[in-house]
Parts: sequence; structure tokens; C-alpha cells
Amino acid sequence: DRDNELYPNQYALEIATNAQQWLEITANSIGYESVNPEKIEFGLPINPWPHQKYQVRFGSEDQGNLRGNDGTARTWHKYQTLINLIFGESLSRNERLTFHRKSFHTDMSDEAAKKHTETNSSSAVSVEKRIKLLSYPFFRSFPIVIAAVGHFPHDSYGDEYFKTVFGVDFIGNQSVDGMPWINVNERTGNQPQLVIHCPQFAAPLSNDYLEQISKIVRDFAQKHGINLNPSE
Repeated sequence: DRDNELYPNQYALEIATNAQQWLEITANSIGYESVNPEKIEFGLPINPWPHQKYQVRFGSEDQGNLRGNDGTARTWHKYQTLINLIFGESLSRNERLTFHRKSFHTDMSDEAAKKHTETNSSSAVSVEKRIKLLSYPFFRSFPIVIAAVGHFPHDSYGDEYFKTVFGVDFIGNQSVDGMPWINVNERTGNQPQLVIHCPQFAAPLSNDYLEQISKIVRDFAQKHGINLNPSE
């Protein structure tokens, strides 16, 4: 893809050295404020795709139908749209993505495949390893978690996945007006947490659907006095 063309050492920059980079980031308390927005520094975990703008890149240069050359994948465009809705912000199509300034992203497994059904039995082992990692207090302290992973938790572990990882309880499906499902899980008390489980964003989900998710997030934050902009 385009990143491989622009950065031939992408695997080394983005994957092979990722763990060491995060060790350095956490050890030195490096935050997003250290990112120079004018400098395209590919491979930095806290700002991994600095050249991508808020537009969908599709088509093929070889076939002569390439559109949105400076943009991002449809899935990441939806991620950014959801962030915009939650924080009441807007981006023009010529502005760079701000997703990683507001959010932290990781996966349930480090198995790589275009479809989770294509992974082999080692996928379950990888999921188990990530359960131990994601159960750490660091991740349980996140007030809002959005798991746009479809049925992968059930297929790979079972219905108790989110209970096991975050200690949350299933509240119910809060989708409206015939929208796809939005399964809500919560933990209350001294450290409230909202876990929203929904279809993968690669699916054809409308902006109205993303707005419904953002409303659930905002309502939960207001109810529990959670400041979604802790730096402010």
C-alpha cells in the first residue's frame, strides 16, 4: 500500500520496534505535546500516520481512479468522525487526523490477517495473552473504551470477554431506530468505566450511528462527572 511505498522500512518502524518505543515513551513521560505537527515523523507510536488527512483514500493509481491520495482508510475516517462527534469538533478534508491526540488504540490480538476468520489456532493464544495485558489497572482506568470488533470476542473467547478484561457488567443493547447493535457494558463506583461493543467500523455504518455512540459516551461522562478533556 501507499505507506509501504513511502516508507520501505515500515515493518521495522511500526511493528518490530513498537514495544521498545513505548517503553521509552512511558519511561520518559513523553506526551502528544512533544509531536511537531509540521514534521512528518512516520513510525512514532503516539502519532503513527502523520501525513494522513481527513478524507477517504480509495481507488488505484495504476487504474487511474485514485481519489483522496492524502487521505486514510474508510475505517480510520470513521474513527476520526466518532472522535469529532464525541468532542464536538470538526475537521476539514485537508486537515490531518487528530485521532491519536484524543485516543489510544490497540488490538485484542497481535495476530495479523485481513479477516479474523483467516487466523489459525494461535489466534486464541494471542487473545489470551492480550487479556492479561488489557486487564492491567492502566487499561481498566480508561473511563471510555470503544470495542469496534464485531463478534471477534465471542468467537475467540466467549461472552465473558469484557467482564474478564475490564470487570464491567453487560447493561444491554442501546441502539435506536433500527440501527446496528450497540452493546453497553459498565462499571460504576470509584472508577466508573463505559465499554461500548459494536460492529467493526469497516462495516457500512452511518454518521447517525456514530452520533448515537457519541451520545452514549457523553451521557455516561456527564452522569459520572468524567472530564473527557483532562488536559483542559
